[in-house]
Formats: sequence, C-alpha cells, structure tokens
Amino acid sequence: NASTPLRNEYRQFAYDVSMGPYEAQTAASCSGGASLASCENQTGTFTVTPDDPAAAALLFTELPHVTPEGSLVFTLDETRFGDASFTLMLVDDGVPPLNATASFALLVLNVNRRPTLTVPPNVSVVQGFNGTLATPLVNTLDYPGSFSTGLHEPQGFQNWSFTLSAPSNEEFFLPGGLPRISNDGFLTFSLAPEVEGRVSLSLFARDTGGTDRGGLDLSRTYAFDIVVRDANAPPTFSLPRASVSVPEAPQAVQRAFPGFAADIRAGPDSERGLCAAAEGRNCVNQTVVFVVDYVTVPVLFAELPTVDAWGTLRFAAAPSRSGSSRVYIRA
Repeated sequence: NASTPLRNEYRQFAYDVSMGPYEAQTAASCSGGASLASCENQTGTFTVTPDDPAAAALLFTELPHVTPEGSLVFTLDETRFGDASFTLMLVDDGVPPLNATASFALLVLNVNRRPTLTVPPNVSVVQGFNGTLATPLVNTLDYPGSFSTGLHEPQGFQNWSFTLSAPSNEEFFLPGGLPRISNDGFLTFSLAPEVEGRVSLSLFARDTGGTDRGGLDLSRTYAFDIVVRDANAPPTFSLPRASVSVPEAPQAVQRAFPGFAADIRAGPDSERGLCAAAEGRNCVNQTVVFVVDYVTVPVLFAELPTVDAWGTLRFAAAPSRSGSSRVYIRA
C-alpha cells in the first residue's frame, strides 16, 4: 500500500484478474498450436459505482476507482466518517464486450479529536458572592465556536464533562463552597465573608469518544482567575458651611465658592486607587460626581447651582431678586 492519512492506495485490491479462457492479457499464454487458433489478447477496464452516490460524495473528495493494475485508490474527506458500498465491474474489449461484477464496502472509522473550548482569563464578582454565575464560564450552546467535542464533530455526537482544579487559595471560599462547574458550563461557588483579591484555577474537558486509533479525549488545560472586588461603598463628603449669601445685583453675576463641599471620598482606599501596590487587591480609582436634585425657589437664579468634582459651588443669581432657596445635592 502507498497511503497518506487522507489519500489511500491499496495495491492488488483486485487480483487473479482474467479476461476469460484463451483471452488473457498476453498472447504468450495462448500458445499451443492450431487448437488455440481462436485465442485473443483482450484487455479489461474497471469501473466503480457507488450504491448511494450522495453518501459516497460526502465521504470522499476523490471517489474510489480501480487502476488497470488492480489498485484501489480514493481520498477521504477529513471532516467525515461512515460507510459506503460500491459495485466493481470489469469489462473486457471482446465482441461483444462481457463483464464481471463484485461488491465491496468501505468503512471510514472516526478518530476522536481533542475537545476545544474558550475560557475567559478572569471572572469578576463582588464580595459575598454566593451562587451560580449568570453567564456560563464555557458557552456550550455556542457550538462549535466557544465549545466543541472535537474538530468537525457534529453537535450532540458525544457527551462531555468538565474538571476543575483546586483553587490556589481555598480560604477564599466557605466550607462546601469550593468552585464547581456543570456540564453546561456554569460556575458555582460561595465566597467567605469579606475576602477580596484574586484566586487562580484551571479547567479541562473530557469527551466520551475514547482514545482508540490514536484518538484524544482530553482538552488542553485552561487557566483562569476569580477576581473578587470590593462591594461598592457610597461616596462621602461634608459641607463646612451650611449657607451661602450674595448681594442682590441689577444683572446676573457668576458666583463660585471653592471648597463648598469638602472631604470628598469615593469610598474606601480600594475605591480611590490607593492600594495598587498591595498584592491581591482589586483597586479602582473612582470619581465622584455631584447631582443637584432639587432647588426650592429656582426663580432666584439665572443659572441654577452646580457642584463640580472638586467641591466648587457655582451659580448666577437672577437680576434684582432677593430671597432664599434650599438646594438639595448628593454625590
């Protein structure tokens, strides 16, 4: 045989080939005197016909054929497996031409391909998380984009399971709350109180295709982290002065009061970008935005009060108006 993984040649597939008595392919076999005067030197042609042409067209990119020397040649489609049956006919060149037929079948066996999956590098949750993530860690419904039991294997062809490693720090989790993953790719765990930072795990998949004929039933190992963020704390600020007074004026005048809001904090240090050097902590640098919810007497203002991120109060009083107004702000 002279074959590659896809193109196959089986030599002497057809053997003991005869065109019939006294009709051999070489004249020498017909020697014998006058009694063999009718001996011929015939040749034959092989034809191969699939019993189900549509099924055969799926299995082969080069349909089976037999050479004059009797070799069977075909090329497989790497994405397909299954079986197909054929009729082999040998036709001679006598007058009239005669033929002989035989049947054969080719069985293309599947070789299990390695499962593949897409795993995000990080899964982010807030402190105190306890339950199942709303988004799957492995999207098994996105087949074969995010998950596959093997290259060119149709959805539903095999079953599979996932295996998680032990986390790098089991103290991140409550007793009985270590991460686990369902066969449809959803991750479940229960965090210990007040933990934050990062814990590392790894994941692999196994399908049910086995390892016969050199098959692979294990995916490669994928690493990912669970990142636990601080639960967002509310911002805080103070008002050193409870009221602001300006004189009445005949025209609108822009007023600014720096430091009207003081001690402005987005939250604890981890929400102010002050822990970036602390290993394992999840730090963000949040900003504070002030919102004016309500002004009791808006007609007193040509431009309503605002407070910027640095605590400066700004407004413009309406011309030739006096009175007082309460302003409600929040951060």
